[in-house]
Amino acid sequence: MKSFKKSFDHFVSEKPSQLSLGVIFVIYILFNVQTPDFLAQMIDNIFGKVLVVVIAAVLFMKTNPVIGVLGFVVAYQIIKTSSIATGTYGMKHYLPSETSKMNEMRSFNEETVVPPTAMNQMKSCGCSGVCSCLTVTKTNFNGALEEEMVDKMAPLVIKGADSNLEYKPVMGDQHGASMLE
Repeated sequence: MKSFKKSFDHFVSEKPSQLSLGVIFVIYILFNVQTPDFLAQMIDNIFGKVLVVVIAAVLFMKTNPVIGVLGFVVAYQIIKTSSIATGTYGMKHYLPSETSKMNEMRSFNEETVVPPTAMNQMKSCGCSGVCSCLTVTKTNFNGALEEEMVDKMAPLVIKGADSNLEYKPVMGDQHGASMLE
């Protein structure tokens, strides 16, 4: 107990400014003080973040190690609250990336098909809906379904046949629109 009291008295008497800085740091950490907008705009970029970390490192080298560690915690807190105040924290953590959006869009194009042979299996096992005993195939991956349907469509050009085919366009309902001249 005497050694703690002795070290605390030495800490207080050596540099009272460091003690007051330590108290300010503890209050800042405990009460989660929000960074003002004008200061958050300056800190929430690469130069501001580097400057805050450099100041914390200098504080760590020049003061008591306890004050230095508190300085690093305060630097982290300032950087985090600045990004929350400007909105970059929310954009980084809650907005989906382009990769995840593309994966989600591809999954919308996938269609699960239960083969007819699997229907008999489903009736025999007593499952309602898709069960684990079925082998389900997926189609329309990377646009394969669209390509398959285009291949199945009747071609407009018939090779080796009479090429004097006449096509007449059919106009749909005009819905009261006037004719173009």
